Amino acid sequence: MCTRWSRSSRTAYKFGHFSDWAGHFNAANGQGKIEIYENVNGKRGTLLASASRFLPPGPVLIAIKGAWPPKSDTPTALGSIEAIANSFTKPSNGEAEVRLFNLGPDTAHATMSHNGVSVASDVAFTLGSIWSAMPCSNATFTVTDTTSGKLLASFEQTPPVGASSVFLIGSQNSSALGAGYSTQTVFLVDNP
Repeated sequence: MCTRWSRSSRTAYKFGHFSDWAGHFNAANGQGKIEIYENVNGKRGTLLASASRFLPPGPVLIAIKGAWPPKSDTPTALGSIEAIANSFTKPSNGEAEVRLFNLGPDTAHATMSHNGVSVASDVAFTLGSIWSAMPCSNATFTVTDTTSGKLLASFEQTPPVGASSVFLIGSQNSSALGAGYSTQTVFLVDNP
């Protein structure tokens, strides 16, 4: 599940869907506490996970990585909550900049191609690639498992001028979870 930062949202989000951008907030010294609660008929239920994360200026995407339910941080290990900075200045040359985040728990490394040319290689689980410049025209994107070469997702998209991210989510072995949790991609304009 992925959602953009929201201080008091009581909206239930489903797997692979994003909220609208929430308003502004200030985090003392850049540190913020992120809490994920169970939604019970539109009301806040049990605290499922919490984490303290550095929250840089600008838009921040909060994502849950791995299996559900999410895990809180412990004194010796980070949990399931990721805070991904979406801050990015639009390039002056009018091109798009696109990156890949690998949030697929059973995809150790992922590769993304743009019209058959690799633009993000060997992106480890929980990490993102560097930005890749490309024209703002309709293109075919493919994401593969770097280790096996298995095609995980393919989609057409016209990336807009500026920054966008492709999030690989879901499980290659989703039979126990249901088809709705299979490996898929979500294309998100980072800084509209």
